[in-house]
Amino acid sequence: MPRHAARSDPPLTAKWQLFDADTEKPIEGAWVNFLWYGKADSRGNMPCVRGVLGRTNADGIFEDTARDGSWRLAGQPPMLFKRDYERLIFRQDDADQNHVTAYVTVLHHEKAAYPAWFKRLEDLGYITVGAEIPNGTLQYEKVYSTRLIKSVMNQGPLKDGGRKELWVTRRSLPINNSAPGIGATCKSPGAENVGFDNQVDEQLDHDRAMHAYSYLCDPQWDSIPADYTRTSSQMFVFQSLWLLNDAEHAHLRAQEVIPDYFAPREHRLAPPKLPNSEDRALRPDERTKFCDWLAPFTQRPNHKES
Repeated sequence: MPRHAARSDPPLTAKWQLFDADTEKPIEGAWVNFLWYGKADSRGNMPCVRGVLGRTNADGIFEDTARDGSWRLAGQPPMLFKRDYERLIFRQDDADQNHVTAYVTVLHHEKAAYPAWFKRLEDLGYITVGAEIPNGTLQYEKVYSTRLIKSVMNQGPLKDGGRKELWVTRRSLPINNSAPGIGATCKSPGAENVGFDNQVDEQLDHDRAMHAYSYLCDPQWDSIPADYTRTSSQMFVFQSLWLLNDAEHAHLRAQEVIPDYFAPREHRLAPPKLPNSEDRALRPDERTKFCDWLAPFTQRPNHKES
C-alpha cells in the first residue's frame, strides 16, 4: 500500500521551464497557474489550500514550493499560456530520444480552406507525410532536437528538475489557437492565493485579448474561401473585444462596426450567434475595419474610455 503524504514529508516544489523550439531560447513571461491541495480528510476529500499564478523568468523557469509535505497537485490540471505561442505537439520516433517529430493534423475539409496556414508551415520547414486520404487526414511534420528537454523529458513538474517543455509560435489551425482559460483560484475557507491582484488580472486579460487580436488581424485569414463556414472565428472576435474592458456593451459596439457579421440568421426563430460557434471568417474589409477600430485599445491593458 502506498504511504500517505504527511506534514513531515519534505515539501514538494512544482517547477516548469519553457523553451522556444525554433530558437532554443528560454521563453520569458509565460503564465503558469495551478492549485495545491492539502491532506485528504476521512472521506478522501483534499481541500484546495493555495492557488498560484506566476510567470516564467528570463531563464524560462517558474516554480513554487508547498508549505508542508502533505500538499499535492490534484484536481484541475496546471494551465500554461504565452501570448502568440502554443505547446509543441509531438511524438517520439527514435529509441534514444534525441529527436521528436512535431505534427499538425489537417482534416480533409481544411486543406483547401486554409491555404495561408499551410504555406506558413512549409516556410517553417514542415513537410507533408503520406498520401492524402479522401475524407481523411493529412499531417505536416517537422523533426526537432530534444537537447533542451531530454534530461526531464515527459516527466511531471514535481519530479527532480521539474518539467521542461518545447513551445512554438502559433502554427495549428484556429480551433486549436484560442487563449485557454487561466486564472483559477482556491475558494476553500482559509486558502491562500498567490500572485493575484487587480494589476495582474488586467495584464492577463490583456495578454489573452491580444493573443486573439493579433491572430485575427493576420492577413492570412483573407485566404479563406468566402463559402467556408467552419472557421470558429467568432471565438477570436469575442476574445478580441476584451480589449474594450466593456463586457456589457462590447458586443453591441462591435455590431456597429461589422454589422453584416452579426446579422440575424435567416430563420426568425433561430438562436443568436454565440462565441465558439462555427462561422465564416470576417471578409477582408470587415477584418481591416474591425482591427483598425480596436487598434487604439491595444496600447495598454484594459484601457477604458472616459
